[in-house]
Amino acid sequence: IDTHEFLNDAAFRLVRIQEENMVLKPWVLIATLLLQNPDGLDLSSLTEQTDWLRHLALAFGAFLDWP
Repeated sequence: IDTHEFLNDAAFRLVRIQEENMVLKPWVLIATLLLQNPDGLDLSSLTEQTDWLRHLALAFGAFLDWP
């Protein structure tokens, strides 16, 4: 195995480990939604979409730090 291939493999494994152990907080999901909606959202839409995104993240196996 050459050095370049080794580094690519090591980097890929490191990113996967980080992704598998990442804990999402509510503000991360809210920030994601606000960045996708630069004109803003009303509170009810933001709440509904945040809840939808939370359920989607859980369905994909994400860890959530949710109050």
